[in-house]
Amino acid sequence: MILDANERERLARQAQELFLAEPADYAAAVPVLRQAAALGDVWCLCTLGWCCEFGKGTELDLPQAAWLYRQAADKGYPPAQCNLAVLHITGKGMAPDPAQGAYWLEKAAVQGFARAQYLLGTLYQDGRGVEKDQKRAARLFGDAAFQGYAAAQFSLGVCYERGRGVERNFETALHQYQLAAAQGHIAAVYNAGYFYEMGLGTERDPVKAAQLYAQAAEAGDSDGQCSLAWCYDTGTGVEKDPRKAVELYQKAVDQGHLRAMHNLAWCYRMGQPGADGPDRKEKAVELFRRAASQGYMSSVCDLGICYQEGWGVPQDLDKALELYRKAADRGLAKAMNCLGECYWRGEGVEQSLQTALEWFEKGAAGGNPEAQFNAAWFLDEGLAGEADHTRAVKWYEALLKQTLPERECWRNGVNNLGECYRYGRGVKKDLDMAEKLYRLAGQSGNDMAWFNLGEMYHQEKGDAVAAAGYYRIGVEKCTEGGDCALALALLYESGQGVEQNEDKAVELARLALKRAGGDEQVIRDATALLDRQGAQH
Repeated sequence: MILDANERERLARQAQELFLAEPADYAAAVPVLRQAAALGDVWCLCTLGWCCEFGKGTELDLPQAAWLYRQAADKGYPPAQCNLAVLHITGKGMAPDPAQGAYWLEKAAVQGFARAQYLLGTLYQDGRGVEKDQKRAARLFGDAAFQGYAAAQFSLGVCYERGRGVERNFETALHQYQLAAAQGHIAAVYNAGYFYEMGLGTERDPVKAAQLYAQAAEAGDSDGQCSLAWCYDTGTGVEKDPRKAVELYQKAVDQGHLRAMHNLAWCYRMGQPGADGPDRKEKAVELFRRAASQGYMSSVCDLGICYQEGWGVPQDLDKALELYRKAADRGLAKAMNCLGECYWRGEGVEQSLQTALEWFEKGAAGGNPEAQFNAAWFLDEGLAGEADHTRAVKWYEALLKQTLPERECWRNGVNNLGECYRYGRGVKKDLDMAEKLYRLAGQSGNDMAWFNLGEMYHQEKGDAVAAAGYYRIGVEKCTEGGDCALALALLYESGQGVEQNEDKAVELARLALKRAGGDEQVIRDATALLDRQGAQH
C-alpha cells in the first residue's frame, strides 16, 4: 500500500508538471493521468475527466468524463463534485437534472469551494433544482466573493444593486464590481462604468465612466462599445466625436447589440458625420426594423414615426398606429405619447381629445417627458373638457424633476409651472416660487419665461425697470420667440422703465417680427407699433 501511495504521488506530480506546463502537453499528460487515476488519485481522476469532457489529449467522451468525475466526487473532492454538478445542470452528455447538480454543489460548497458556492447561488437565485431563495443565493455569492471569486463578486454586486436577497446598497454594489473588475471581469468593468456615469454609490464622474467603458469596449464587450459610443456621441466624459461614435455603435451592432442598432439608426436619421451618406434613410430604417424585429420597443416606436412621417418608407398611418400600439402594449411610454398625438391631431384615427389625454397620462405615468408636458398642458388648458389644474401641476412637477433643460417640452413645462404658482392655479399662489421657475426655464433658453418674469415684475410688483431688465435678458439669450423683444419695444416706445427711444422701439419691433414664428399676437402688436412710428415692417 505504501508503494502504491508513493507511485500514485509520483505519477500525480509528473501529470501535474505536464498538464500545467506552458504550453500544456495534454497528449503526454493523459497516459500518466490514467495511471495515477487507476491508483485513486482524486486530482488525476478529476483532471482526466476534464480532458475527456473537452477532448484534450484524448477523444471527447462525455460518459467517461462523468464517470471519472463521479469517482473523485465520491471521494469528497470538491472540484470533481462541482464539475459533475455542471454536467447534470447543463445536461451535457446526460439528461438535464438541476436537482442532482444542486446535490453535488451542496457537497462542494460546504467544504468552502468558491466555484461551487457561486454556482449553487445561481441555482437558488433562479430556482433551478432547488426552491428559489434570494437570501440564500446572496449568502452563497458572499461566501465565494470573500474568497476572491470574481464571478461571485459581480453577482453579489448585482444583488446589492437591485436589492435582491439583501438590502439595496449602491456603495456596496460598486465595491463588489470594482473587486471583480480588478480581476478582469468585463461585465463588472462595464457596471462600474455605469455607476460612475449615473452617480450611483459614488460621485458622478463621466470621465471615469468613459474610461471604464473604453476598457470594456477594448475587450470586445458590446455593452461597453455601445456606451462608449454614446459618450462620444454626446461628448460625455470625452471630447465629442460623432464619427468615433458611429464606428463604436457599428462594432456593437456587429455583435447584435439592440440598443446600439437603435442608436446607430438615430445617427443615420440625424445625418451626423459618419452616418450622412446618400443612403442614410434606408440604413436608418433597416436598423430600426432589425432591432424592432427582435423586440426592441424603442425601435418599434421609432419605426412607427418613420411610417407616420413617410421618412425612408412610404407614408402609412395605419402601419404607424399598429407599431405605436405594439410598443405601447409593451409599456413604452414614448409610444403612448405618439398615440396621444395621433388622437389629438386626428392622424390615422378619428380625432378625440379625451382619448389623446388618456394616452398622454399613461405615457406621463411611464415617465415620458413629452407625455408629461402634453398631459399637463391639456389639463391646464381644459382641452379635453373641464380644466383640472391640480392634475396639471402634478404632471408639470413630475416633468420638472427629470431636469432635461435640453428638451423644449421641459423648458415649456417649467415655465408653465411658474404660471401656475404665479396665478395660484392648482397650487397655492407663490410669486417667489414662480420667479424661481421662470428663471430656471429662461436660463435654459425659454423666451416666454423671461417675458413672464418681466411681466410679473411690471404688473404684480410695479417695477418697470426690473421688467425691462428681464425682457432684455430674453432678447439676448433666446433666439426664438418675439415676446420679449416686443415687450421691451413697447417700454422704449412709452418710456416706462427705460429712457424713451422710438428708434430702439422700432428696432426691437422688427426683431420681434423676425422671431415671431407665426405668433399672431406678436405679429399684430409689433406691426401696430411700427405703424404708429411710421416705420417699415
